Amino acid sequence: MCIFSCAEFVSAFVSSGTARLNKGFLFDFVDMFFTVGFVEEFYHRGLLQPHLEAISKNKLNGVVIMAILFGLWHFPANVAMFGAKPLVVIAGCLGGPAIFGLLMGYLYLRTRSIAPGSLFHAWYNTMVFV
Repeated sequence: MCIFSCAEFVSAFVSSGTARLNKGFLFDFVDMFFTVGFVEEFYHRGLLQPHLEAISKNKLNGVVIMAILFGLWHFPANVAMFGAKPLVVIAGCLGGPAIFGLLMGYLYLRTRSIAPGSLFHAWYNTMVFV
């Protein structure tokens, strides 16, 4: 993702002589922020994670449980990508999305704000899907 972001800057500099991101990239980032980054982080980290921390009586357990649920939240997308292959779909859910969920959960735990996670989530999705 970092390489892609740097490539965007270099490409913009070479083609126009200025190091600006293209307008399409910025539009995609803003779109991802409001449609995915903010919404998912508000729901998962802002609403559910504090309740899971309270229920488990341990903040770290709340992060881990939320990461697993966040991974499973992506089940339909994994079925759409991989088809009806149960082990591949489960591995897809508990792999990338769950690890990303751990990172976002820890970020929320440290800051108690969904803003950094929302921005990172939008940036990540823009890099991967756009």
